[in-house]
Amino acid sequence: MYKLIDDNFVDKETCLRTIKTELIVDEKQLELQDNSLEQYKETHELEQHSDEIKYLMSEFESFMALHLLSNKKENSTILDVGSGISVQHPIYFKNLKNSNLTYIGLDPFEINPQRDYLFINGKFEGLHKYIDFKFDNLIFSTSLDHLENLNEVNEEITKVLKKDGIAFFWVGLHDPEIVSRQALSGFFKSLDIFKKRDLLELMFKFPLILIKMYQLMRKRSIDLSKLQPMDNLHFHYFLDKNLENYMKSIGEIVDVKYTPFTNSVFYAVKL
Repeated sequence: MYKLIDDNFVDKETCLRTIKTELIVDEKQLELQDNSLEQYKETHELEQHSDEIKYLMSEFESFMALHLLSNKKENSTILDVGSGISVQHPIYFKNLKNSNLTYIGLDPFEINPQRDYLFINGKFEGLHKYIDFKFDNLIFSTSLDHLENLNEVNEEITKVLKKDGIAFFWVGLHDPEIVSRQALSGFFKSLDIFKKRDLLELMFKFPLILIKMYQLMRKRSIDLSKLQPMDNLHFHYFLDKNLENYMKSIGEIVDVKYTPFTNSVFYAVKL
């Protein structure tokens, strides 16, 4: 059992910055994990994020900061479940790393074990069996849909999060109406209302785009109702209502924020 003392993991008298717990062994989970690796190399290691993702990361950090920085308690800990493969703090925590928070990353990828922060190389489910302490806060930054058994995740949250601790979630929604609004908003980003050519293109193209969008969203609705996967990276494809119900099963929803013209939503949930 590891203790957390003076910003180090301590096993008996040995101080460590990185510890290894239980790794993923399930074949299906390993397959989805491996499918994500190339994307993570681009985004986590090289930080080749789109402008939209950088904006969302900044918004998520601000969302967390509203709650974290109001806490004056010294030596608060925060576990980032699914921190990725970067050796540096994630973008959504870079402005918070000099606060009174001790950031700890957790990820099952056996890549870059030596980090700029405390790191747990293992999976979240069952973590409580390896640590002799609890966390003040948890982060699930676009990682909840990568975890197969949500009931186990819920149980683990209650075992490793302190009473009155807050878990922060950034989740992508898959409701057809939300996804279609996000997609259509991109069509207007480059529109110049004072250019005749842009207006003509809008008049002629937009009806066709709407028809195509309807067809795509109709198929999405059918696939979701049949529990068909949208890609080969995720176990879950959350809809607005069932995500809200899951958050309520964890504890009290203390804050929620929908980011305009995206499919992202942020939750802060207190045990």
